[in-house]
Amino acid sequence: MGARLPFEFDFLKVGDGERSGDAVASRFIDQSGNQTIAVIDGGTLDAGARLCDFIRTHYGEHTYIDYVVLTHPDDDHSSGLREVFRNFTIRNLIIHRPWLYARDALNLFSGNWSVEGLERRLNQSFPIGSELEELALSLRSYIVDSLA
Repeated sequence: MGARLPFEFDFLKVGDGERSGDAVASRFIDQSGNQTIAVIDGGTLDAGARLCDFIRTHYGEHTYIDYVVLTHPDDDHSSGLREVFRNFTIRNLIIHRPWLYARDALNLFSGNWSVEGLERRLNQSFPIGSELEELALSLRSYIVDSLA
């Protein structure tokens, strides 16, 4: 049997094939045997529950996830992350929050938009991303905006 790799990426099935999405669990193991766990997207809500079960079964019982990365706030990538937040303490959330850039993007929108109105509209357009941001803030997770 060969040496164990210091990292794993596990791509979990999402949906029933009619709807695409992603849910990736990963872990990195240092020379001391300590592991860092990261989740990249959470797939659909059902996939999120399976993702949590997978992490517990294959990575051991953990109370925290070191990094959660949301590549983009579409429902089939973000919905399952709500389950991850419900089941684990999240240390770091890496997420794109377009509402933070409303001032910079205002000139790209036609019509009579105010910065506040565009912020509100973008926030409402990505409700799960907004919910994840609120969850991370309430849990005092460190948030990194993916555009920063």
